[in-house]
Amino acid sequence: MARILQNGPIIIFTFDPEIGKRTWMYRYFPYFWDHFSHIPSAEDTARILGKCTNLTPEIIPFDLPSDLKDNFAAAAWRKPHLYLNKNYRFNISSFRMTSAGMVDKSVKHLSSDLESGRWRKLYGEVLHFDKIDAGYFFILAK
Repeated sequence: MARILQNGPIIIFTFDPEIGKRTWMYRYFPYFWDHFSHIPSAEDTARILGKCTNLTPEIIPFDLPSDLKDNFAAAAWRKPHLYLNKNYRFNISSFRMTSAGMVDKSVKHLSSDLESGRWRKLYGEVLHFDKIDAGYFFILAK
């Protein structure tokens, strides 16, 4: 990247799986983060990028807004019912990387908890949040 950009800025969008594990989604979909447990932390990624490019990296946290339009793993943090929709799940790599049986089991678990009101009792406070830290961040190196 540094060779091609020739001192131009580099921007990386990634996440820290350990932070994502603190969200309600980990209870139902642990594979969202377990598939990516090898990804380095924000600090390690920035350090590696700086060392490899001689640029100065800056970590910029990206708290997921409640009205996020994209649909990646944690994007529906405030709309858990979206994870019940097969078409919604189809575009999320974590679901596609997981066996259909495991996905079915976790979706049934979430569906049951939503229907019974258990999800709202355990995690309903997130419905009042404007944003959530699910471990996503940008690294800007310039």
